[in-house]
Amino acid sequence: MLSKISYLEGVKRRELIFNKNKLEKVLIFTRRVPFKKESTQKLAGGLMAFGWFIYDVNYNGKPTIDWI
Repeated sequence: MLSKISYLEGVKRRELIFNKNKLEKVLIFTRRVPFKKESTQKLAGGLMAFGWFIYDVNYNGKPTIDWI
């Protein structure tokens, strides 16, 4: 799942999603992800930090973090 890094915050989210031990990895983009072009056709710099949240229904360990 592609989501903002701030998705990791929150007590309820931790209890409902992260404590079930199905999150295997979080791959954080080292640069901000541009989602639209400026009028000059250059990619506009993103304002938020994003990462890939990788889930596996067969995974039962703690999640790892890495950068891409």
